[in-house]
Amino acid sequence: MHLFSWLAVTGGAILFFLSHPNIIFQNGLFPLAFFALVPVFLSVRTSSFKTVWLKGFLYGILSYGLSCYWLASFNPYTLYIALFCYGLILALVFALLKLVDQTLSSFCKGRFCLLAFFAQAIVWCSYEYAKTLGFVGFSYGVLGYTQWNNLPLLQNASWGGVWPLSLACALVSASAASVIFTANSIKKEEKESLSKAIKKSLFANRKPLAFTLSFIFFMFAYGVIVLALGKKANPSAFKSVKILCIQNNTDSEKYGVDIYRRDIKTLTELTKQALAKNPDAKIVVWPETAVVPPVEYHYQKRIDFDRVEIINRLLEFIAGQDCAFVIGNQRTVENSSSSVDDYNAALVFDSSLGNVIPPTPFVYQKIHLVPFAEWFPYKNLAPGLYKKLLLDNDRLWTPGSDYVVFDVRSVKFSVPICFEDTFGSLCRRFVLSGAEVFVNISNDSWSLSVPCQKQHLAMSVFRCAENRIPCARSTASGVTAFVDPFGRVVAKTAPFEQNFLSCSVKIPSDGRKNKTLYTAFGDWFAIILATAGLLLEVFSLFLALFGSLRGRVVEKEFKNEVK
Repeated sequence: MHLFSWLAVTGGAILFFLSHPNIIFQNGLFPLAFFALVPVFLSVRTSSFKTVWLKGFLYGILSYGLSCYWLASFNPYTLYIALFCYGLILALVFALLKLVDQTLSSFCKGRFCLLAFFAQAIVWCSYEYAKTLGFVGFSYGVLGYTQWNNLPLLQNASWGGVWPLSLACALVSASAASVIFTANSIKKEEKESLSKAIKKSLFANRKPLAFTLSFIFFMFAYGVIVLALGKKANPSAFKSVKILCIQNNTDSEKYGVDIYRRDIKTLTELTKQALAKNPDAKIVVWPETAVVPPVEYHYQKRIDFDRVEIINRLLEFIAGQDCAFVIGNQRTVENSSSSVDDYNAALVFDSSLGNVIPPTPFVYQKIHLVPFAEWFPYKNLAPGLYKKLLLDNDRLWTPGSDYVVFDVRSVKFSVPICFEDTFGSLCRRFVLSGAEVFVNISNDSWSLSVPCQKQHLAMSVFRCAENRIPCARSTASGVTAFVDPFGRVVAKTAPFEQNFLSCSVKIPSDGRKNKTLYTAFGDWFAIILATAGLLLEVFSLFLALFGSLRGRVVEKEFKNEVK
């Protein structure tokens, strides 16, 4: 049993890895996600408190090491630190799983009780939500994101975000774990054959199994109905706007004036080709930091001839086109003679509005920056680490604060930048501010990894399904794509190639849009799950302490009687 527990942890990490986009199956094997936690729950059930945290540590290292190996391309130390941190986090999670499993199993006093496994499922979902919060929030590895190609289930994101899908996967795993554990107990205790033990186990677990199947059926039926209604929508209620997304396949690790000049040339040539084939395009989108030299700063200061020349050629090209441009750019703003803020920004130019020469673009500045790589808010608490990060990254960005909605060419859109579209709670704020379309600009080229790009895309499609609005994604190396309001990827480019993509995006012609439940209330479902998980832990801790105290009292009374 001891060896089985360790093997189960390893098997669980492999199932976790295979269910997400990975180096073997680029889109991931989403059916495996429904059973990915079976080995985890069984391992927790069969482990002691002394060893369960070690198995959690191993699971954290294996699961994230296999899935997020691409972090090493950014910096090997980033991967080592991430694996160590997730090892510690999962060690704690496994201990919490053990606490609710052991105390509730004893409380229910029955081998057929599924309550303890269901409690593990809720605690797991609580952990997934908690790990996306705060400065170090990280959405990669959330189980629900494996269902990005499962269109019927994906539609449930419109009322609960990714979290109902995570719960569905966890409940199926909990049910399967209960059936397996119960069948094994019957086989040992009653000397039954395996087939009879499984039949008895299924019968014993019939009520919780019925609940799980009903929950899955409800979600599937809801998704089928939503997709069917979407097909019947009146075409006249929508207007089409053609958008071009450019993928220049640049190497983001190379810097210098010659590199910047080459990148601008590539982007303009690809744009010319795209506009020649799509002269009716209204908006052209370039990737995150596609233009590195700060456009406004160099145009105004004119202190670097080479960079000024690059900026002038860029602006002349944009001014000559009858469409709006969305450009990723480093934006430098001088607050005083000695204080400068650098922003990871999106600039919007439109020659019909006269904001190209001189450059006075509409601006969005990235709000949720990548921790440690783009931002570190604890400069005074850890000055040594802050200096080390500055040396490794050349600069750290200043976070923006405004949820900007651009209104150009009769389209209201917002531009979540790269990492930002992995957070549903952030993107819904754009929709609440009036956005009709997401225009995401990203750069995952540093990862040198198709699985990294697919994992990012998997999260991006949820933002569309959650808010029922389409998305145009322009990425440096992939996956450049168009996603419809139901989360379907309707067009995409191959990764790591120079290319462009065009699509006519449909938006409501009257400008009005019904808010989804998720848009209106955000992660309400996750908050309920997290609250339930916390209450389960408190209740389990109370039972454990009460049981221990009661045991001591009984033992003392017994000793007094003996005396």
